[in-house]
Amino acid sequence: MFIERDPHICAAGLPTAQPDEVVADSLQHYLLKDEVDALLSDTIMPPKKPLPLPPLRHPIPLDMRYAGPFGNVAKILNPPIKTKFQTLVDDFKDTPYTSYWKKPLGRSSDPVPMLPEGFDIEGTTFGKKTEFHGRLYDIVMPKEPQIDNTSKSKDPGVQKEYNYCAPPFNNDLTYGHRTFVDKRGTYAKCCVTDDRMILGTSSRTIVNTIQANFQDIYQPRIGVVLSPNQNINNLPEGYSFGKLKPPDNLPECLTFCELNPGREPSPEIPKIEDVPSDCLDFRTTYTEMVKPDKEQDKSLMAGLPSGRYFDQDFPVTPERCCKADRSCFPHESDMKACLCPSVFTLLHVNHRDMYGKRDPDVIRQVFEAVGEQFDDEKFNNVWEEAKKYHSQGWVCYETFRRALENYDNSEEKKK
Repeated sequence: MFIERDPHICAAGLPTAQPDEVVADSLQHYLLKDEVDALLSDTIMPPKKPLPLPPLRHPIPLDMRYAGPFGNVAKILNPPIKTKFQTLVDDFKDTPYTSYWKKPLGRSSDPVPMLPEGFDIEGTTFGKKTEFHGRLYDIVMPKEPQIDNTSKSKDPGVQKEYNYCAPPFNNDLTYGHRTFVDKRGTYAKCCVTDDRMILGTSSRTIVNTIQANFQDIYQPRIGVVLSPNQNINNLPEGYSFGKLKPPDNLPECLTFCELNPGREPSPEIPKIEDVPSDCLDFRTTYTEMVKPDKEQDKSLMAGLPSGRYFDQDFPVTPERCCKADRSCFPHESDMKACLCPSVFTLLHVNHRDMYGKRDPDVIRQVFEAVGEQFDDEKFNNVWEEAKKYHSQGWVCYETFRRALENYDNSEEKKK
């Protein structure tokens, strides 16, 4: 241990400006590689860009869960029309030729074409003929089995002979300690099979005796009455616990309530009905419920009876329906319209477009594009006739078509 003897005597040399420096700091030297490695270890290197994935052999199938009749299903129901060349090729494939290339009726076609005419396909065999060594069945299962030359020692369960000296060695002896688990000798079978599965006790677990006694007393078993103190034996047969509930008088609840209970009708006084006969009305339809003093409106309403009535300023939600049923109208389409779409379905035109309110110029332009010829007098007459189909005089494509048919029929009868 260093002990400073005289603090007043200064050490040799010049004092430094950094009193905390030691000689070891001046002797340490770091290489440039070490400084670079230390700098690189603290830097954050950006990850490399991943390589592009290889192209898919088969494209990802489209999601068909929400496909409708105007989406991918329309391509399946209405496949594109084949060209004349494709139709001709398909006809050639389906046409039975009368030449020797194709099959006669009831026989398959020639599997090897480009052979000379009249060539015996079934009787001619190409290649080198091989020698006949017998059938495979006779080789695998011969009629006269071969002699088994396998030694006796190769049989299963045969004790191997080591040719020990017979007087000191006995083959009948069994070495080791004998287990007294199963005297029958079927211990392996008992290990493989589980009798608890047959007896129905496989789900039982081993518990303490105190816990087992507690469960037998306080936990009921299926089909067994819970009786901890065996008090059920002192009760009469058929006894039941609980409060007795009076039975409900079901026939009285289902009968009509009498106005004068306990009184019989007098023969002199006629029976008085509960409700006057004038107030009884069993009619349930709208037409029959119209009051006698009011005239019935027999004009057909434009469109299908789905809740969207043109006589009102806003659509009415049908009974037991929601707003989605009012806008989508799923019950106005059927399966036949999806399997056999019409021209309107292919062009995305529904029945609501046919029953919408239209202007005279639009209706005249559409019907003239179809092939109808109108002059001003004929169009005005049909237009006035179509106004009668609606309560407010609105005209749609369907009402105008109906009025046009009636007008043409009346003109033919006049001729």
